Amino acid sequence: MKNIEKQVLEEGKEVLNVLYEGDCPESAGWLGISLYKDKYYVLTDFEETYGPFESFEKALACEIFEHIRVPFELSSATLINMKLNHIKLIMQLRSNPNN
Repeated sequence: MKNIEKQVLEEGKEVLNVLYEGDCPESAGWLGISLYKDKYYVLTDFEETYGPFESFEKALACEIFEHIRVPFELSSATLINMKLNHIKLIMQLRSNPNN
């Protein structure tokens, strides 16, 4: 695990979690956006870290969110449901290869 990823996981504040399911256990996974020292980071369960980003919106624009083409669920302790529904719609549109 990279040093910055470890720091973000241990000391950062989770802002968004994305849990996705595939056709088999190996295709299920997790992505998340965390706030650490006034910067946003995108973390993955395959130990990749993207960022730092200046804003939540810039972190959400990270290309990793364009590759989720399986069912997924969003959760957040800080975002309201209306914002989560909006984010889910944006992710679905960006992940659709027909767009």
